[in-house]
Amino acid sequence: MSSLTILQLSQSESDNVTQNGVFTTVLDTPVLLEEGDVVQVKSVYLDTVIAGAGTIPVTAPINATLSVAKYIQNYALDQDYTYAVGGAAPLRIYEKDAPTNTRTVDNQGDNQLWWLSEVASSDEEYFEIAGFNLLLKDYKTTVRGFGRCELLFRYTPITPGAVPTTFSYHINYNSNNKIDKVNPLELNIQAKSLGGSPMFQLISDPEYLLSHNITGVDFVPFSTLISPGTAEQRFQLQTEDFNFTIPIGNYTPAEMIAFINDELTGIEHSGKVQEFYSSGSAATPITQTEWPVSSPFLTTCLQNTQQLHSRSADLTGCFVNASSGQIQPDGTDISGTKYMVYDLAKMKGEFRAAVQAAPPNGPITQYRPPLDRYFGANEISFGYDAGENKITIQQAHMPIYVNDSGTAVNIVNDAVPGAIFSGALTGLGFVANSGISTRYSGLAFTAMSPPEFWTNQMGFTNVCVNPQYTAKCPYPDPGDTPTNNNSFTMTTADGVNVTGAYAGLDLAVQHNSHLFQRPQFADVNTAEVQGDPNGTTSTADTTSIFSNRIWNNNLADEGYFLLDVATNFSQNMIGKLTTTNNTQSIVNRYYTANSFTSDQGAGSIVYEHVGAPQMLTSFDVRVRNPDRSFCDAHTLTNKNTVFIEIQKARKTPPNPK
Repeated sequence: MSSLTILQLSQSESDNVTQNGVFTTVLDTPVLLEEGDVVQVKSVYLDTVIAGAGTIPVTAPINATLSVAKYIQNYALDQDYTYAVGGAAPLRIYEKDAPTNTRTVDNQGDNQLWWLSEVASSDEEYFEIAGFNLLLKDYKTTVRGFGRCELLFRYTPITPGAVPTTFSYHINYNSNNKIDKVNPLELNIQAKSLGGSPMFQLISDPEYLLSHNITGVDFVPFSTLISPGTAEQRFQLQTEDFNFTIPIGNYTPAEMIAFINDELTGIEHSGKVQEFYSSGSAATPITQTEWPVSSPFLTTCLQNTQQLHSRSADLTGCFVNASSGQIQPDGTDISGTKYMVYDLAKMKGEFRAAVQAAPPNGPITQYRPPLDRYFGANEISFGYDAGENKITIQQAHMPIYVNDSGTAVNIVNDAVPGAIFSGALTGLGFVANSGISTRYSGLAFTAMSPPEFWTNQMGFTNVCVNPQYTAKCPYPDPGDTPTNNNSFTMTTADGVNVTGAYAGLDLAVQHNSHLFQRPQFADVNTAEVQGDPNGTTSTADTTSIFSNRIWNNNLADEGYFLLDVATNFSQNMIGKLTTTNNTQSIVNRYYTANSFTSDQGAGSIVYEHVGAPQMLTSFDVRVRNPDRSFCDAHTLTNKNTVFIEIQKARKTPPNPK
């Protein structure tokens, strides 16, 4: 008569747990496996997460940071201004547009995203870091998969007075069995030199990296010291950090969204605000310390100028045409090779004064320059899409406001978000680009930290953007050409990294008295700048950024898990892309109740031992997705148990003599 032995492999009782669903059980009492013994998985109980009951647990306060870069959409409007003294003149000045360094009305605006940057001349040495090697844990073992995570880097930009900047770098999941020890990835960052070494480092939590089978990076082979012989203009992306703390609690998605939005939308996050810029003269507004808004998400031109000058008098704010893919008709890529500045002298000189009583010293003239321009996002909000069952970044931009019934004399605040049909604009090195302008300005995230929260819990993956310092932007003086890469490019897409008005069919219909008339192309030569509705149309819809985590959905993306149990014996499961000798069961995801997925051995692969006896002492359990990646925290928690059945072979009694 055969006998049965049941082995319990429980994650909660294991001393070696790599992550949920990946653990090793060492038996206190080894079991002898002999010829003819049959081994199979009897049952599996996986602590799967029910998305509909999902929460976001915060067991310790989270110091959260959103690092952002700002941009404007450079459409045809807001290019020039009729000044009180001097008449019409350009408000935006485009450098290196020979021979006059300014462009005509018909050649202003290309509808691209131009990124808020800073520029200064310097002859200091610095490092170019072209890439890095990704170092993996146990790259030659059965732990083949790595990635699906965010690396956090910190570096110091090469402009005067720059402070350390953080950015995220997304690592895609890789399940290829042919993983190399060296995995080079492109970076293209410029960092200051300190003592002959780059001011650049990986700051990701080691445990977080290890959970994704990454041990670190090696960027030394990709680092090149640049020692300019003469001073060169250097353009660097401006970034700012928004810091806040998430208290301990167990949050539903709605609760977490409400908390984050309350934190993000405060107008006085970084200090007090006021309507008037300064009590001084029009010539010195940048001495102001209180501005109309105090937030990393939104600033003004003069406010940004003051911030830069507080670091160094040599710094100048500008906007770089850094959005990648700006190809001229002759095939030339001009991304990152042009920049624009606002005419600060005229911006400061054009002002309105108001007299306020200020006892006991009498009236004071307050300064209010109407030409100061905002850039960034006046609304940044997270939301929840019920159709997709996902958390979203609903808006991270400033809309174009249309359908205003007021005039320059009689101001009425009844404009609504919308878009502008931009005409085809050509000339002087700009891309001919007609289309729809879906925002005035906005921001993109360069880092979301810690990734354990933003990626693992909130589900935002590959949202952040990184500047690539691979462009050469000519100097302000005609004919000058930079020796080294001194500018950058950015790759973004609506709904992936940035938001804007949704460009749907309804934009073709004007939502005003011109309902049956198609929108006209915007033209700065018309009364458009005074609020004429031609060329504009309203919309409340935005192109949001969706997270990858699905909530309120009990349907699995795949119908099964793969269960690997590595011990003294093996058997093969062969697929098109992978072959494994440790898969012992295929766990059906159909049977799920009270957050547990159970399988009673229906998918077990039976093993019958042949050969010399083997002593079973240790079992490596690996619960995998169908693509053989490990399950993340949105799929499995910690109460996972596998029962192994060993049926001893029936002993043949000895022949009687």
